[in-house]
Amino acid sequence: MRLLLGLLAACLMAGSPALPGLADERVRYVRFADGGTAKLGRLEGDTIHVLEGSLFGAHTRTGETRPLAAVRLLPPVSPRKVLAVASGERHGDADASEPEMFAKLPTSVIGPGDPIPYPADAADLHVHGALVVVIGKRGRNISVDAAPGHIFGVTAGADVGERGWQARDLQWLRARASDGFAPIGPVLVRGIGWRDLAVETRLNGKPVRRDAMAEAPHGVAEAISFASRYITLEPGDIVFMGAPGAVGPVKPGDVVEVEIAGIGALRNPVAAAALGSPASAEAEPRPAKPPVREETAGEAATFLWAAAGAVAVGAVALLFVLMSISPARIARAVDHMQKRPRREGRDKEIDSS
Repeated sequence: MRLLLGLLAACLMAGSPALPGLADERVRYVRFADGGTAKLGRLEGDTIHVLEGSLFGAHTRTGETRPLAAVRLLPPVSPRKVLAVASGERHGDADASEPEMFAKLPTSVIGPGDPIPYPADAADLHVHGALVVVIGKRGRNISVDAAPGHIFGVTAGADVGERGWQARDLQWLRARASDGFAPIGPVLVRGIGWRDLAVETRLNGKPVRRDAMAEAPHGVAEAISFASRYITLEPGDIVFMGAPGAVGPVKPGDVVEVEIAGIGALRNPVAAAALGSPASAEAEPRPAKPPVREETAGEAATFLWAAAGAVAVGAVALLFVLMSISPARIARAVDHMQKRPRREGRDKEIDSS
């Protein structure tokens, strides 16, 4: 009994527990650019061990390695859905009973070192440093107790927003979901606890904010459970855990850093962007646009099929009409057509006389 009590005390003194449902060992994953493609790796020290397979399924080491300093890191995941907790900022109420959430777009996501675009018509850009939760298991209507089992790991993020647009626009689409408004990285970590984590946000190297997760208005499990009431969460989806305050305004030339102990520092410069200019090109291959001649051939084939269908429909309709006419009626119609020229000839003779 004394031995068991001693082991329990040692565990409690070791600090925050790992995420329930996750591996006990801390594992650090990265995605990186390699020859024009995106590759997955496990980071150990300063060495990346290249993996093959699915991040959220079976994967194995290939035996290849890369020095961390020699690669360009990409966002650690490529999400289909990007959600964020507003922390009551919409109504100025940080003590809201339920998390207020909004969505960003997948194209908002950029990686470490990628520039945060400052749109030409923006005037008040701010950044919220955030813990970002990565979903690892599909679920809907997830309970608070079951939520940790749906989490794959965590990373750091910078939730960028334009306050003027946010105040004026009906929706927060361009204010919070513009391209490049969701940097995440540098690594995705499994097996790390969130309760004792703190998010430090720096502007041009100067610490500006430090937000402890223990003081957040809404916990990670609560936010995941709430979101899943309305939205099916899938592996790779991410959730930005909101912070009550923001860093800013920021301007082109500034450098934003978000650091979380055990995860690392996410560093992104702010760069002026012309209207409509892209944020950052990731290394993943994109499908090429089909040649025009292929599109023209497809349109021609569609037209021919439509024309053939119309002819077939017309033929069937005519057949039904003919079938509905009795033979006697057809004979009378033919006899009438034959007699009509003779009557017209007699009428002309009478008129001439």
